[in-house]
Amino acid sequence: MRQPHSRWNRARDPERVSQQLSWKDFEQLAAGILSSLGYRTRTNVRFTKPRMELDVVGVSAGLAIAVDCKHWSRASLLSQFCTKQAARAQELVRRDSSIREAVPAILTLHAARVRFAAGVPVVPVAQFRSFVIDVRGFMEEIRVVRQGPA
Repeated sequence: MRQPHSRWNRARDPERVSQQLSWKDFEQLAAGILSSLGYRTRTNVRFTKPRMELDVVGVSAGLAIAVDCKHWSRASLLSQFCTKQAARAQELVRRDSSIREAVPAILTLHAARVRFAAGVPVVPVAQFRSFVIDVRGFMEEIRVVRQGPA
């Protein structure tokens, strides 16, 4: 029996596929996963005063997942990036009254498993879909930004 084409096998592995993508395509992959799970998505959401940008935002039933896509791995700076992503999520909640709570997250190519820095999940692309599906089940364990006084 003939084996499936090797390109087909690679295409089924999100991590392998995403390594071949540009940063823009990587953001579109994240948005596509969120969209396929019923989230309304926006990419490159920019704010001024303070100036900041969110790579991908998915919103469903008042919950936003605010994603920063990292195409590289810099473990030494991870905590700093997670803290900045939490601040961006806070700004998103402050500016968009339709969002009651937001989960800041870092999406990466290089993590072997979901881990946390400063309470922010760092999610490997291969596990992003299951992370999004399960996010409401473990919100007590992760950093969640909510409307109201900080």
